[in-house]
Amino acid sequence: EISRITLEIVRSGKTPPPAAKAGDQLKVTLFGESGGEARFSIEGLVRAQNLLMREDPVNPGTYTGNYTVLDGDNVTNALVAVTLKDKVGNQNANKEQRVTIDTTPPPPPTELTVAGNVINRDNVNDVPVKGIATPNASVSLLLTDGIQRLEKTGQSDSTGAFRMSFNASSLKDGIVQIRAVEGTDLAGNPGIPAEINVLKDTQIGTTPDFAINSPFLPRPNADGSSVLYFITIFGTNGFNQTVTLIATHPLAPRKPHY
Repeated sequence: EISRITLEIVRSGKTPPPAAKAGDQLKVTLFGESGGEARFSIEGLVRAQNLLMREDPVNPGTYTGNYTVLDGDNVTNALVAVTLKDKVGNQNANKEQRVTIDTTPPPPPTELTVAGNVINRDNVNDVPVKGIATPNASVSLLLTDGIQRLEKTGQSDSTGAFRMSFNASSLKDGIVQIRAVEGTDLAGNPGIPAEINVLKDTQIGTTPDFAINSPFLPRPNADGSSVLYFITIFGTNGFNQTVTLIATHPLAPRKPHY
């Protein structure tokens, strides 16, 4: 006869969680008549069927069975069936325990974007980052230039959409990595991150100034039909470039046509 059954999810160094994940151990304990044969099965798991339980020699009538959760084991509120067969073959069954096993991590967020796909002077103090995650999930965002880190945690709405804004003025110009990840699920599986790179460019641009290099203006060709103009373009960050233009001189003599 079975008096009672207990079920425990064992995770090293952790308080027993509400659901099991890969690597956890399920410990099933049966209290009943001594000298029998006890077995347990987990509904929906082919490899967790009719598993033998061992009787404690120090505490007769106490049987313990263990199952280590593997990747791919996924059941929700599954019945744990325990049987005890006595010495003459009479068998009792009990199905009072249930368990949830989840070995699938939260998926990476999708459609991760920054408005305008760039961080510039117009939005650097209020950079909106948005994407799609599991509905009503905790979502963590990270912006980093490889040195500085900006982090926030928010929640997706009932459709899975999330949006958070950052003041990115402390990040250096260049490539900024944006990383989004859902929080751990009920079983403790960490989410899979999604990452994108965007350019941060907050430099003040100027319209290049154009100046004609007067010592070289004009320089007519030998036949007087055209003039070479040398133009230097001055811009930002030390940029300058000399461009040669060939133009027909307005006063150049024209050859007669017959």
